[in-house]
Amino acid sequence: MQIEQSFDLNFERALIWEFFKQLDSVTECMPGASLLEPPTSEHAKFKIKVKLGPISTDFEGDVQLSNDDVNFSGLVQGKANDRRNNSSISGNVRYCLLSQEPSKLTTVKIFVDFDIVGRLAQFSRSGVVTELASRMTMDFANNLEKKLTVIAHIKDGISVTNLQSQSANSSSSNEYQIGGLVTSVIWERVKIFFRSLFKGRT
Repeated sequence: MQIEQSFDLNFERALIWEFFKQLDSVTECMPGASLLEPPTSEHAKFKIKVKLGPISTDFEGDVQLSNDDVNFSGLVQGKANDRRNNSSISGNVRYCLLSQEPSKLTTVKIFVDFDIVGRLAQFSRSGVVTELASRMTMDFANNLEKKLTVIAHIKDGISVTNLQSQSANSSSSNEYQIGGLVTSVIWERVKIFFRSLFKGRT
């Protein structure tokens, strides 16, 4: 399954790129994610917990990372298992930073190619995973923006006490909770079905 996401940040590309190399800081911005041990520049052990209404996932795994400083792009290759749901996921995440000159706006593009095996595979076919990826990307972007604001202010010598507090509060918790995501996706599919059914009779 393939998913493509993008978002804009009002910061210079060089600042964002240097932040992306700090895996511990980036992980703090990722909803539901945490590191199981200190990472290296090319490897990390991680955990990600997501609660979809009554369903909880708890994936643990490894990722290998490589960065291309010339093109401001990177590749993450990973594999993880959720023993609770007898499922596994493997895939690649490619990302690149595009500078929107002459402004300092930067577009972050993310391309995900993955496979889910086991009990949770049904969600990759229902649209739940796509919607989940969209919401997680949005929350990741919001958390990232707050972290970068702190860094930018520190560089400019501006007081950041309040900003640091806001950034800490925005970091991902131990579990990323999406209340009625599964129900809402199913309900949307039901509405689409009935719209197409009645449209065919008119």
